[in-house]
Amino acid sequence: MTRFRLLALLTSLVALSGGAFACGGSDDDDAGNGTTPTRSEDRDTPSDDKSHSPNPEALAEYFTAIDAIFEAADSAADNAQARLEATPEGAPLAEQKAAIDTFLTDIRGVFSDAAEAIDDLDAPEEVADDSGDFVIATEAAVDIATDLQGQIAGADTQQELDAIAATFDAEVSLTVADADAACENLQQIADDNDIAVDLDCED
Repeated sequence: MTRFRLLALLTSLVALSGGAFACGGSDDDDAGNGTTPTRSEDRDTPSDDKSHSPNPEALAEYFTAIDAIFEAADSAADNAQARLEATPEGAPLAEQKAAIDTFLTDIRGVFSDAAEAIDDLDAPEEVADDSGDFVIATEAAVDIATDLQGQIAGADTQQELDAIAATFDAEVSLTVADADAACENLQQIADDNDIAVDLDCED
C-alpha cells in the first residue's frame, strides 16, 4: 500500500503522540502553537488561473517526479515506523527513549531528503507556491523532530515522557494542517489538468 505521498512523513511524526510513546497510534487533536506559518495561510483553495496549464508536459513531469520522491520516502518511513513499533509495549523507559531517538533520527533524514528533492524540482508556475509550502512544512517538521529529541533525552520518568508526547502533538498538528492544505491544492491542480496522480492527501 502506498500510503506515503505527501502527508505520511508528517503523519509518521503524529503517530508518535498519544500512544506512540507506547509504540504506535495516531491523534486528531486540534492545532496548537509553535510551528512556522506557511504561505498557504494567505491563500484560499486553488484559483481558476491554475487550471489548464499552458505547459502540460512540464506539469506532468513535475507530478511524476514528486510521486517518485515520495514513493522512495514511503519505503524509508515505513521501515523507520516498523522499527519503532517493534519496541514492546511497556518496555523500560531507557529502551523506549532509545527507540524513539532512532526513529526521529531516521525520520529527520527522510524529511530532509524529501524537502531537498522537492525544492530542487523545476516546479511550474502553477504549482510553485504549493510545492514551496510543502517544503516549508517539511522543514518545520525537521525542526520539531530535532527539538523533540532533545526533550526526550532529558526525560527521567514515564510521566515526563507522556507529557512531552502531549505537547508535541499540539505543536505538530498545525504543521500537518499546512502540509495537508498544500497537498490538497496540488491534487486539485493535477485533477484540473487531467494528470493521473493520487497524492492521498487525507491518509
